[in-house]
Parts: sequence; structure tokens; C-alpha cells
Amino acid sequence: MRFRYKDTRGKVIVLPDVASLLKAIREGAVTPDTLLARGDDRTFQRAELVVAYQQAAVAVSRTGGPPVTAPTSTNRTPWHAGTGLRIGLGLTVALVALAGWRIRTIDRHQAAIVAAAPTGPGPVTKNAVAGIATEFGDSAAVAQQRLASWIERQRLPERFRGSALHASPSLRGVRSAAARYRDQLDSLLVRSRNFAVMLVQRADSAEVADPGLSGLMAAVEDVLVGWQRDLTVYADIQRTAALTLDSLATFVLEHQQSFAIREGQPVFLSRQDAARFRELNENLGTLARREKAWADALAGRWPTWMTSLAEGERPHFGRNLLSGPASN
Repeated sequence: MRFRYKDTRGKVIVLPDVASLLKAIREGAVTPDTLLARGDDRTFQRAELVVAYQQAAVAVSRTGGPPVTAPTSTNRTPWHAGTGLRIGLGLTVALVALAGWRIRTIDRHQAAIVAAAPTGPGPVTKNAVAGIATEFGDSAAVAQQRLASWIERQRLPERFRGSALHASPSLRGVRSAAARYRDQLDSLLVRSRNFAVMLVQRADSAEVADPGLSGLMAAVEDVLVGWQRDLTVYADIQRTAALTLDSLATFVLEHQQSFAIREGQPVFLSRQDAARFRELNENLGTLARREKAWADALAGRWPTWMTSLAEGERPHFGRNLLSGPASN
């Protein structure tokens, strides 16, 4: 992850990685009011508005660095500047990087103290972590149910049966729905990342306020990074399903003169075309089974996942987009 900042003379300085950002913060070269940009972003914004800087500042403070405070300034950028840039920052990158920073910046004396301390969080901390993890998982489940409800409203099975197979506007509507499907998945991941960052910040505040919650922030980081990986796998499955829908609709549109309808299903003149249509349909069935296996594995690791949600708020995993529940 690369960063760029403007020094007091307005010169742009490049930081090649997060370790360099940490060093610049510790040395005072980058402060909350420094204009900072991530990667190749053209827009610079105050560093305190950049999530990566916020996490790095916490790491510096927690590992013996100087407290990070904003200098007095009379020319402050509006708080809302760069909001769109912050939204795109991935939780997995931020939290995994933060964990790495913390490890690299512990000196020998601190490392000896850590080594002598009891390993792992205590029972109170573990209970708090479990509660936060379940809260995150349930929030994701509600978002997944909303996505599933949206998909049902698209009436996809009806668009691939009978005379609808020869209705070009309907099939073009499927392609448009597939594009929106992918957009909604991206939105789901962004919202989950933002929520996870908020939960980590909450855990940090709780740990500071209650000595009995020692290690809470680090434990919550680890758990939510794992959850985010799981959600990314889910999103990849769904994104592949959306692409398959798009391919299926495109294929039918391009071959409308090459099949007849019999009992609601297309009968192709070419065996090759029939095989391709069947392959795309079977791919959706395979993806439904993958989704079901994903959900079963996650529920096995988190038995309390979704148990507090009303039945109508729970997503039902493993449904083929065109034919219903997957068969094993």
C-alpha cells in the first residue's frame, strides 16, 4: 500500500509502504492535519480523515510512540472531504496491516513483557469478542437477506421459461439486473467493512475504559478480518452467479432463431448450442451448492450466528437462481 503526502512546503513525498507511514507519523512528518493521499488517488485530504492513518496512529500510540494529536490550524478542510475515498478502503487490508505494524514496532523490552504475560484473552474478553463477532455476522445476514429478496423480485425463473425466452426486452432486463446484482454485492462489502471499522473502534474504547477487557481490540481485529474473508468468498460466489446470468441471457439473445420452445424449455437445433445452454444452467446449480457449503461451514464455526434474528430476517442459502433450492 503506497501513500503520498504534502510537507510543510507543499512538496509531495512518496511513502512506499505502511511501515514508512508509521515512521513518518512517529517522526512527526505526517500529522492529523497533513494532506495525505492513498495509492494513486488524485485528491489529497487531511490525514485524520484517512482510515489507514487512523489505524496507523492507533498502532503508534499503542507501541510506545508519541501521542498523535492535531496541531492548531486556522485553515481546515471540511470534515466531509474525501468521504468517497474512505468508503473504498478494505477492512482486511487495514486490520491485517495494523496487526503487522504492531508486531514490527514492539521493541525488545516490550516483547519480553508480552512473552511473560498470560497467553490469549481472558474469559471476559472472549465473551465480549463473541458478542461483537455475532453482531457483525447478524448484520451481514440481514444485508444478505435483503439482497436475496431483491433477486426474487427480478422474477428470473420466469424470464428463462416459455415465450419469455424469445422476448428480447426481458432478456436485456436480465443483463441489466445482473449488473445491478454485482453493484449491490460491492455495496454490501463496503458497508460491512465500515461497520467492522466502527466495531474495532468501539472495542478499543471499551478496552481503554475497562482493564478487564485487556486484548479486546486485537482479538476483535482478528475475528473481523476472518469474517471479512468469509464475506468476500460469499461475494465471489454471488458475483460469479451474476456473471453466469449475464452470459446465459446473452447466449439466448444471440441464438433466438436457433431454438424452439417445448414444455417451456428451449430445444436447440445444434447440439453444441444445447450443451452450452445446459452448461450455463448447471453452473448456477454448482454455485448454489457452493453457497450452501459456505453457509454450513460458517454456521459450524459460529453456532450463534443468526439465532437472534427473526425467521424473516434470515437468508436461506443454497437456492439456484433459476430453479430454487440446490440438490445435493
